[in-house]
Amino acid sequence: MSTGATQTLAALFLSSGPIKMITEEVGDDPALLALMAAAGARLRLLVPTPTSAATTARLAALAAAGVHIRTLASPYVHAKIIVTPTTAFLVSQNLSSVSLQDNETGLMVTGSARMQLATWFQQWWARATPWTSADTPSAEPSPPTASHRPWLPDGASMATVRQLWGPPARTYPTIYHGQSQIAWVYPTATVYFVGQRLVAVVDR
Repeated sequence: MSTGATQTLAALFLSSGPIKMITEEVGDDPALLALMAAAGARLRLLVPTPTSAATTARLAALAAAGVHIRTLASPYVHAKIIVTPTTAFLVSQNLSSVSLQDNETGLMVTGSARMQLATWFQQWWARATPWTSADTPSAEPSPPTASHRPWLPDGASMATVRQLWGPPARTYPTIYHGQSQIAWVYPTATVYFVGQRLVAVVDR
C-alpha cells in the first residue's frame, strides 16, 4: 500500500456491519481516530497492553465512543489487520500519522481467507482482557516493585526514566523514519529517546 492509506482504511470503517481490528499502535492520525470513534460499538479493537499516557488517552476516547477494547499482554501484539463482514485487510504499516505516509504493503482478502482471519481474531479476542478507562495510569506512578515497572509519562527525560526504572541493561543508537534515537533495553521493554526525551516504549 502506498501513501494515502487513510482513504483505504476509511472505506473499511465506513462499511456496514461489525469491524474487528488488531493493531500494534493506536496512532495519532486524527482522521483515522475519528473513523474508529464513529464506528462505535461496531468496532472490536485488540491492542497490546498500553504503556504510555498518549495511548491510554486515545483508548479512553474510543471507549467513550462505544468501541469495545481488549488488551493482550503476551504474546506481544504486532499484527495489523481489519476484518469486515466482506473483506479483511492485512497491512505492514503502523496506524500513525507518520507511518500512514510511508510506502508500505497491504493485502485485501475475501471469502475463505477472510473467514480464517475472522476466526483467528476471535481466538485472540477470547484470550484478551477487557479494557476500560479505569485502566488508565494515574498522573502519579506507583513506586517500583519487583513485579511491576512504573508507568513512564510521554516526554520523560532520561534522568526520570533512570530514576523510575533504574539503569538499562544496555543502550544503543538507532534510526527510525530518518530520525536518530537512543534505545535503552530493559528486561520487559525497550525505551526510545529523541533528544534525551522519551518518545516510545515497546514491550519485549
